[in-house]
Amino acid sequence: AGLGRLVAVDAGYTHTLGLRADGTVVAWGSNGGGESDVPAGLTDVVQVSAQGYSNLALRADGTVVGWSQSGRTVPPGLTGVTAVAAGWDHDMALLADGTVRSWGTFDPPMPGGTPDPPTGLTDVVALASGERHSLALKSDGTVVAWGAANGYPFAPPAGLDDVVAVSAGRYQSMALRADGTVVTWGGPDQYGENDAPPDLTGVVAVSAGYQHDLALKADGTVVAWGDGSYGQTTVPTTATGVSAISAGGFHNVVLTDVPPTLTAAGPPSTGTVGTAYPAYSFTATGAPAPTFAVSSGALPAGLTLSGAGLLSGTPTAAGSSTFTVTATNGVGADAVSGPLTLTIAAAPAPPTSTPPVPTGPTTPGFVPPASPPAADGQLRVADAAGTPTTTLAPGSRTTLTASGAAPGSTVTFVVYSTPVVLGSTLVDATGTATSTVTLPGTLAPGSHTLVAFATAADGSSLVLSAEVTVTGPGVELAATGTDTTLPLGLGLVLLVVGGVLVAVPARLRPASARR
Repeated sequence: AGLGRLVAVDAGYTHTLGLRADGTVVAWGSNGGGESDVPAGLTDVVQVSAQGYSNLALRADGTVVGWSQSGRTVPPGLTGVTAVAAGWDHDMALLADGTVRSWGTFDPPMPGGTPDPPTGLTDVVALASGERHSLALKSDGTVVAWGAANGYPFAPPAGLDDVVAVSAGRYQSMALRADGTVVTWGGPDQYGENDAPPDLTGVVAVSAGYQHDLALKADGTVVAWGDGSYGQTTVPTTATGVSAISAGGFHNVVLTDVPPTLTAAGPPSTGTVGTAYPAYSFTATGAPAPTFAVSSGALPAGLTLSGAGLLSGTPTAAGSSTFTVTATNGVGADAVSGPLTLTIAAAPAPPTSTPPVPTGPTTPGFVPPASPPAADGQLRVADAAGTPTTTLAPGSRTTLTASGAAPGSTVTFVVYSTPVVLGSTLVDATGTATSTVTLPGTLAPGSHTLVAFATAADGSSLVLSAEVTVTGPGVELAATGTDTTLPLGLGLVLLVVGGVLVAVPARLRPASARR
């Protein structure tokens, strides 16, 4: 339990290492000497190797971490490593230049045996460590072996070539050839560990255990031979779809491919044209990791589905689209979603450029205040010819212009002293209201106030005003007008005097002149 997603496994004598997809390591099995105690903080691992009671972990930066019951330590300063091989009594590292580094001691020492690689060994592409012997696969497909002679034939068979992988067990060695056949050698062959089935073909991986061997075929099945006293050569019926194998002391570990299963509930069912769709990830379990594709129907225009299962984009057309998504990893049946429908709504209509019409005063029912309120601005007054003026006659036509009002609102014009509504008009798109009105004929001469009652663009009240002088005789002055009694009496006196003065010269002219 708690193994997580494993991408590689390797079995030791009585324990196992697993490499997780996130580069961490897990171990299980016996732990008599700490072989199952993974060092704290071990991360960024790209390969693990277990043999006997020894463990090695290769990190992405080319350094190596080792731990084992024997207490073997990795040589200080070891870097540039591309592969590792843990052995029973010695460990090895393959360097980037194709050379091999080995450490440890054969115990007990055997005549003619040493863990050190042969002088001049280069062009190595793979390693395998067994008990008191080692294997190196070269880039030309040949195999080099070394170790304690011990009476066993550790040297590979003559003419062995075209090799693509090697594995070393206790005393036996294995080589996988490019044609999918297997070659085994070594001794003492007490349990038939060197006797690969004669019809064994189509092999893609090999692993040598303590005294038994495993072969993985291209169809994901496993073949085992050798010592089966603990069931290690009895392949379980569940071991199908296998992607990796490892033979230990008396146990085996395999990684099996798992058919995909969709685990996501489904993407959001709606979107809007021109608005980014909320990115959604389809997810599925399975090994290897599944990839995703639309298997029927079509996505809404503007959306895409990546191989990793990310649905994203910006819809470009309204409508409904129904489709299915398939997760596949080449193992078993594909996982197919049920029909999924996405409905894309049209983009909302853009707002109009004309703001809402505020509520303003209107002529019907509008009651102006008894006296002119404080003004917020100036009202423009013009005569019939359109010339600005401050002098008007009773009953004359005048053009009033109010600016700065809310477009579409109503402006009402009033004249004071006694308030009289002159008329109302609508404000145009520029915020201006213009109206030609007629002053009351009974308007008394004197100073009066013209007022425009309006609504400002922010919805507040707006008052514009102008002071004008009304000329000509009047019938009765308003409170804010001028008293005309004195000028009128004076005018009558002047008319009488004028008449007398005209009559006197006429009588004084000679008769001849009168004729």
